[in-house]
Amino acid sequence: MSGLFDEGKVFGQPSGARRQRPPRALIPTILVVVVLLVAGSMFTDLWTERLWFQALDHSQVFNTLLGTRALLFLVFAVVLAGIVGANMVIAYRARPVHRMLSPEQRSLDRYRDVVEPIKRLILVGVVLMLGFFGGSSATSQWESYLLWRNGGSYGQTDPVFDVDLGFFVFDYPFLRYALSFMFVVVVLSLMAVATTYYLYGGISLQSKTDRISGAAQVHLSVLIGFFMLLKAVAYWLDRYALLIADGNLFTGLHYTDDNAVLPAKNILTVIAVICALLFFANVIMRGWMLPGLSLGLLVLSAVLLGGVWPLLVQQFQVRPSEPDRESPYIEMNMAATKDAYGVADVKIHNYPAETTLSRAQLRGDAEDLPGTRLLDPTLVQQAFEQLQQVRGFYQVPSVLDVDRYELDGQKRDLVLGLRELNLTGLPPEQRNWNNDHTVYTHGFGVIAAYGNERTREGEPVWAEQNLPPRGALDEYEPRVYFGELGPPYSIVGSDDEQPVELDIPEGGGDLAAAQNNTYDGEAGVPVGGMFNKLLYAAKFREPNIVLSSRVNENSKILYDRDPRVRVEKVAPWLTPDGNPYPAVVDGRIVWIVDGYTTSDSFPMSTRVSLDEVTSDSLTPRAAIRAQASDELNYMRNSVKAIVDAYDGTVTLYEWDEDDPVLDAWSSAFPGLVSDREEIPQPLLEHLRYPEDLFKVQRHTLTNYHVDTALDFYQGNNRWNIPDDPTNAGFRQPPYYLTLKVPPDQRSPQFSLNAVFVPQQRQILASVMSVNSEATSPDYGTIRILQLPGDTQVQGPGQVSNAFNADSDIQSRLLPFRQQGARQTQGNLLTLPIGDGLLYVQPVYTQRGEGSGNYPVLSFVLASFGDQVGIGTDLAGALDDVLGEESGIDGTDGAGGDQQPEEPGDGQQPGGGQQPPGAEQDVVDLLNQAQDRFDDAEAALREGDLATYQQATEDANELIREALGLMRQQSEAGGGEGGGGQGGGGGQGGGGGG
Repeated sequence: MSGLFDEGKVFGQPSGARRQRPPRALIPTILVVVVLLVAGSMFTDLWTERLWFQALDHSQVFNTLLGTRALLFLVFAVVLAGIVGANMVIAYRARPVHRMLSPEQRSLDRYRDVVEPIKRLILVGVVLMLGFFGGSSATSQWESYLLWRNGGSYGQTDPVFDVDLGFFVFDYPFLRYALSFMFVVVVLSLMAVATTYYLYGGISLQSKTDRISGAAQVHLSVLIGFFMLLKAVAYWLDRYALLIADGNLFTGLHYTDDNAVLPAKNILTVIAVICALLFFANVIMRGWMLPGLSLGLLVLSAVLLGGVWPLLVQQFQVRPSEPDRESPYIEMNMAATKDAYGVADVKIHNYPAETTLSRAQLRGDAEDLPGTRLLDPTLVQQAFEQLQQVRGFYQVPSVLDVDRYELDGQKRDLVLGLRELNLTGLPPEQRNWNNDHTVYTHGFGVIAAYGNERTREGEPVWAEQNLPPRGALDEYEPRVYFGELGPPYSIVGSDDEQPVELDIPEGGGDLAAAQNNTYDGEAGVPVGGMFNKLLYAAKFREPNIVLSSRVNENSKILYDRDPRVRVEKVAPWLTPDGNPYPAVVDGRIVWIVDGYTTSDSFPMSTRVSLDEVTSDSLTPRAAIRAQASDELNYMRNSVKAIVDAYDGTVTLYEWDEDDPVLDAWSSAFPGLVSDREEIPQPLLEHLRYPEDLFKVQRHTLTNYHVDTALDFYQGNNRWNIPDDPTNAGFRQPPYYLTLKVPPDQRSPQFSLNAVFVPQQRQILASVMSVNSEATSPDYGTIRILQLPGDTQVQGPGQVSNAFNADSDIQSRLLPFRQQGARQTQGNLLTLPIGDGLLYVQPVYTQRGEGSGNYPVLSFVLASFGDQVGIGTDLAGALDDVLGEESGIDGTDGAGGDQQPEEPGDGQQPGGGQQPPGAEQDVVDLLNQAQDRFDDAEAALREGDLATYQQATEDANELIREALGLMRQQSEAGGGEGGGGQGGGGGQGGGGGG
């Protein structure tokens, strides 16, 4: 039994068998294979990136980025590896020749015996490893380096040090990184030197005398001296950091910082320099007493001056009279924050916010109301897909876009989206590599609906529809190869006369058979050669790219097709807006992407989280893709980026001509951004104010709409962004709308709008609107209608509750609920009307949950003051609010809803005499109304809700006409009586009328 454990025997093997050792070459072979795979992957990524930029004619961007990263890698790798390696070599050469015999040294002899034969290998390994990590760390700083290298004067100085703001925005971030890097260099050098001296006896921890050799003392003193010099520089830079540090009340310098921390930094800077000089003097004057005392003085001063003193100042000087002490610093913060976010010139108007509305007041705004957009870009998306999808492999975005077009000489708000490709809509049996990547390659056409119209059934009224597309838009290239949806890559181009890319499916439009197409755009990387085929086969891990006959000498591969991704790659220093939108411009579909220049080191400006402030009910998780940290305190919409939906070309136009940050980037990437004057006029008409900048400004103005430091400190006039009534727990999103904002706007303008409520309350505080017409001289002007503090105007949540609690509204909606239809309320719009505020909200109904059902616009709710109303259009809702005819047309005059005749048709204007047969007309109208009510009841019993709704509306209109005739009779009688009393029938009648 014991033989089982004999040497050379293995359990379960014959006694003579020996364990097989792995071949000596196996491990090196595995390492070589791993290195080759990693190197091959890196080369593939690098070279395909080069080809991508080359295909877009933006090789300069790739070369600049690659060259900058390579330069940073080499410089910082050489600095770190070279300094640490040189110190190790110096320490080794200065090691003591003779070491004292001691137990400590005898134990170290074993380690020296191991290290000595491979000391060069260890040195090379340490140097290479440190160089790699140091260089890799530096490559991530390419943005701060390029700003430091290309940034110039900002043209403004900070209010504390009177230093040009360019120092904070352009120089400070890179200087801070370089300083931190040098700290790492010195610390690592100290560790390496101390280890080397200890290993070779230059430092003896157990010796009672001569614990450190003279050479080690000199070497360490020099390194500690350099550390102290760096610490002095750090204290000096810390002074400027006070202007961008987050404080208790705001970002920037506070009273305690100015009167305690700042003087402490100055004193500590001097002490650190003295410490450095004493350590350098230790090279000549051997002894640790003076350097040690100076170091102790620095530590004690840092505790007392940097910690205790500011604490005492804050506790005994600031807190007892904080508003007075902090007032000048709050004013600096307010001015800097407003400047940094572009809200310094906001026009704040005191708005009376009347709570009663007469027909006469409404008549003054009658020409503006019919253009009010009622289609909700979120809820109407299903109708777009169900009615205009054509095939399952097409899709429109979940949230549609709003833009304005001049149609028939009139600007109209359109809700639109592109018919993009969605491969998940294909049947499983059709999913294969050839179909996914060579046949289904692109979407097709624009789907657009008038924002203020609907059919009798509540469906959108199309401005552009069907395949091939037709409608009110001018002729354009409808193919969408580049969009927000679609496959990761497509291979396009054909070497014969038989196109394979599906253009219009079978039965599309008037076509009996499918129509194919071959891409002939400029963008796309050629993959006709074997080298490129192999590269992209490796990149996408797909051998068919090499093997398939579909990939021929004319083929190109399209990838990175999302417009935001393309803009991010071409201009990686830009932060793109989270909502690119399509537009038809000069016969092409283009994507318009707003680009932001940002900074997190603008002095005295409050810092915000971009992800947090741009999140709302439509974007619960912000679509912004910013730098590693999304914290910023400066933001400008400096660039309008255009991505062609057909060929993917990216064009950048300067928008903010006064942005120094954009000037710095334009210097780093010359020729990349075109001048603003080069923007074509047709494109200019579709540019708009960007959403994410508006959201940041909206967040800023919740606290910074006040004018005095005392108001800011007390916070009793702070605003909040209300929750979306249709999606509790998320902020209400801003909305694009064409409206006229009093008191200085003379005509309706395409605007981006939002509302505020007071802190901890739900009533309305103010309405915010910015002119989004890029062709207007007033573009970008932010107006705020601020309500009086003693006025109780309902906020969005309260209005939504009022709609839900109103018995008349609920009775109109009850039949739909009884039939199992789902009711959904759309975007709640706030409109300045008649010195007051009108709320308008569309109501959509949907039968069941089937795949073929979609919400239809069934009603419009309106609220003014304490009155609420409902109708099938805005005019009907206003009639219900006023309790009389509003005089507002229900559409924008382009043939949307079928409108009933105006009340009192055929009446004699001005009153006076009763029209002949008027009494009989009233009876006839009431009889007709009863017939329509009977039709409605019959339709309800049969479950036909659309007919029920229409019949009910017809009956109500007939009743309104009858009431109009009855009022005319009454007025005619009153006029005659008045004429008799006044001594003249005609005059009396005219007066009564």
